[in-house]
Amino acid sequence: MKTSCAYNRCLQIFFIIVQILFIFVGCVLIGLGAWFEILDQNFEAIVDGDQLVYGAYLTIAAGCAIIVLSVIGIFGAICDYKANRVLLFVYIVLVIVVFILQSIGGILAFTYREDKICRECVEQIKKDGEPCPLCNRTEFSFMRDYGLERSLKEFVDVRCAKTDELKRTTEDLKKENLELKLETDITLSLIKAEVKQLRASKFGFPIEFRVQDNQGNVFLPPFYTHSCGYKLSAEVSLSGTHVSIYTYMMEGDYDDHLKWPFEGVITVQIVNQTGDHSHIEKTILYDDKAPLLNVGGRVLGTHRSGGWGLVEFMPRSSLFYNTQRNTEYWKGGFIVLRVTKVTLL
Repeated sequence: MKTSCAYNRCLQIFFIIVQILFIFVGCVLIGLGAWFEILDQNFEAIVDGDQLVYGAYLTIAAGCAIIVLSVIGIFGAICDYKANRVLLFVYIVLVIVVFILQSIGGILAFTYREDKICRECVEQIKKDGEPCPLCNRTEFSFMRDYGLERSLKEFVDVRCAKTDELKRTTEDLKKENLELKLETDITLSLIKAEVKQLRASKFGFPIEFRVQDNQGNVFLPPFYTHSCGYKLSAEVSLSGTHVSIYTYMMEGDYDDHLKWPFEGVITVQIVNQTGDHSHIEKTILYDDKAPLLNVGGRVLGTHRSGGWGLVEFMPRSSLFYNTQRNTEYWKGGFIVLRVTKVTLL
């Protein structure tokens, strides 16, 4: 009998110690739940839904239930037999409730284990020590500087602002690069050996070329129809009975954004060098009557399209000085070809 009483006494003491440990575990769970609640306020800018809120409340409830359960267990261990039976019944019921709560928590954790947003947050936090390419600061150093009392939304807003600024800077650099390419093309056109360009604005017309060869064909430097437009080149032939002028499509910097094939009207002149009158002006028409796919289609690489123009622009004999009309198109060993305008159809 004494042995049985001693055994029961030891079992009672062991049960009370276990319940005290459970009380400690319950306090830890309440602390974790409170920490989850604070964490939710800091992540509200990037985490959708109430997963953290539900998890925090469930953790706090489980901690409170464990504490109450442990207190009831302690009282049940030290009370008399009748009270002991009632408290043990309540104890068993609460054990079942706590088990159900823990099961629900496990199911929720399993359900959201692959949540994309949460995974991204965890992976971002794991990158401690890797500096941000925008502000050259680490994630944890940023959070230490700003403190948990500020919302993570402020952190996100700072990153978004820096990203927008970087995008605007990139767009400005692209525009400057395009303008620089256009200016480079014009500069290269001016230094071609076979011709000397007299005058050319950045995109405007007229554009004038000095053609010095009186025997063969002369290819003129390329030019653009307008800002971010089509790139063209021209050829002047003086070897036959008539002056011939042809135009060619070339690969340009903006071809990806243009409509193909090219359709338009190119107006060209051979300038009377004795006065501002009697210029010979004609048009080269790229329309449905022209073989557009061959002469107006897009060109890749350094090649040119097929030539399209005027075989008999003017008689070669009319280039020289005419006393009656006071015209002289060939003077000083060259003629002046002028592209006055390009109109898109």
